[in-house]
Amino acid sequence: SSFSCGSLDSCSQRPGIRDYRERVATVLGVGHEHSEDLNVLRYEPGGFYRKHHDYILREYNPDHDNCGPRVLTLFAYLS
Repeated sequence: SSFSCGSLDSCSQRPGIRDYRERVATVLGVGHEHSEDLNVLRYEPGGFYRKHHDYILREYNPDHDNCGPRVLTLFAYLS
């Protein structure tokens, strides 16, 4: 299962989520304008993360200057 929290969603104003995104931005030295929404994934037994490439096409984001290949991914493991 998964959960996505976009910057315009009410969940983005929850203190824990807001603090987490601020901390990630500070640690990585990357502003929010260069990041995607928060995504939380829960893998069931046998589930896994498969290597893949992400690329944002300008045609799909004409108002966004940060198009192209993803250059950084942060994983935070919760247990």
